[in-house]
Amino acid sequence: MTLPANISQKFDYLIVGAGTAGTTLAAKLSENPNITVGLIEAGEYVTDMTDITVPGMAKKVRGNERIDWNFYTTSQVGCNGRKIVQPRGKLVGGSSGINYMVMGRGSREEYDALEALGNPGWNWNSLLPYMEQIEGSPELPPQLAKVYPEYRRDEHHKTSGLIKTSFPLYFYDLHMSFLNTVHKLGVPINLDPGNGVNWGALTGLNSIDPQTATRSYAATAFYEPNASRKNLVLFANTRATKVVFESENGALVATGVQVISDGDLCILSGGKEVILAAGSFGSPQLLELSGVTLNAEDHCFTPFVYEISNQYETLEVLGDPERFQQELKLQWCYADKSPINQSFLTYTFSQEFQQGMLTSLHSMYSYLPLDKVMSKEELALFLQQLNQDIGDADVFNQKKLGFIKEWIQTGKHAQIDPNFKAKENTHYHTILTGLLHPLSKGSSHIASSDPLVHPNIDPGYLKNPLDVQALVAGLRFCERIIGTAPYADAILKDNEKIEAFVREKVQPFHHQVGTASMLPQADGGVVDYNLKVYGTRNLRVVDASILPLEVSHHIQETVYAVALKAADLIISDSDK
Repeated sequence: MTLPANISQKFDYLIVGAGTAGTTLAAKLSENPNITVGLIEAGEYVTDMTDITVPGMAKKVRGNERIDWNFYTTSQVGCNGRKIVQPRGKLVGGSSGINYMVMGRGSREEYDALEALGNPGWNWNSLLPYMEQIEGSPELPPQLAKVYPEYRRDEHHKTSGLIKTSFPLYFYDLHMSFLNTVHKLGVPINLDPGNGVNWGALTGLNSIDPQTATRSYAATAFYEPNASRKNLVLFANTRATKVVFESENGALVATGVQVISDGDLCILSGGKEVILAAGSFGSPQLLELSGVTLNAEDHCFTPFVYEISNQYETLEVLGDPERFQQELKLQWCYADKSPINQSFLTYTFSQEFQQGMLTSLHSMYSYLPLDKVMSKEELALFLQQLNQDIGDADVFNQKKLGFIKEWIQTGKHAQIDPNFKAKENTHYHTILTGLLHPLSKGSSHIASSDPLVHPNIDPGYLKNPLDVQALVAGLRFCERIIGTAPYADAILKDNEKIEAFVREKVQPFHHQVGTASMLPQADGGVVDYNLKVYGTRNLRVVDASILPLEVSHHIQETVYAVALKAADLIISDSDK
């Protein structure tokens, strides 16, 4: 039986979902020994999987039914009818345990837009301290100091955050060639993308502990150190099926959560609040069973694949079992020097061994405004169509599209992400060209009244033809990259043609937001700026679903910050 003996306990706070936000929130609330926190997780607390721990093996966790929900979208009209996989973590740590470990922040204007949309107290200045609390940034490593001799991070970064971050411990052969080529094409090198201005070419931070070269995520940072707290109870392998309400003076009061564990149906009781942190698909599913209407938004990308000279190494060499074992030995030292096997628990860590391909994933990023990838004529036509879309939109989307239009026109705000990544296929490299502010709208709705049935997920990829235009322009910029020295010196041939594969090849970055938006109720909001669900007295949502628009970066650090800010809001309310 998964449920502990104290199942009948009434918790001050019941949190549904032990993911990136939920685990962080539970750790913060349970710092007070007089507060009891119940943490409900459909998955398990995993401690023995190298696929999770070793950065270079991250791709293997996707699709593993033990730890991945394996969601799929509905047929996407804008993508030739394809159903596209949507990996989501089903374990303590959630998607922070299966993502590609990219850490970073959006722009100042995007966070300020949260407040402008009707959410007092949600802006760059208020969220920055929480992002600083999260990020345990190291000193600049010697190999990167040579690249950025004037690099400065002191003002907007801390070194004591619980999520250990590091610059890549391994640089691919073409790292500097890519950076220098993009810079040659007019893109500035951004020496500190965490200062509120994130556009430009940069070497990115990862949520990788530089001491052990292993993944640092919500489970290792927030649950593991606090698992022994008597006032923090984890209900693992426990599926929440609905929130239990009572009516009080015309408002709904959440009194508990109905769950299934090992086939048994029972109710966990909450006292002060119930908090949904089940992610951008799980939280809205529970909400919609209570009649809440939802929307959705996600980043998407198109891969630009090309062949390079075989003198340059990429991750495809790891397909050779002997080479893979060599790289594994570079990362880990086996305690008794016997042959390495696949059990994480048999490894010990040594600074002497923290090197090689498996210590890192992506290294180089380039966040670009549209005017860097479109001609003046193309940009003018794009803005003309965008104006028409604004005129046809509802109140919220008029505001959102207005922000995007302003950001495009300034020429200082990232819209496209040609993101350098090695591909496991002969000697090829891939530039992932991402759309950072999609104009297409999506939704996530229940497919059945049965809470165990996956929801219908429709991100609406490429429904708006302007999204296609932006990606095509980004891919044309990729053609310029591979045709410009010094990067061009490594290219043998173009492997894909732009016009033929945008709709066929587009994929998500899995940064789903907006399914339980924090907005005024009149604008279609689901939660208010205190993250309370409209019409309820004590039900909150704390995860990526509350973000009403995308930030121009991977969202992991932002979600951690949302959880920490939410903890302060909850604690402040409890003190009243």
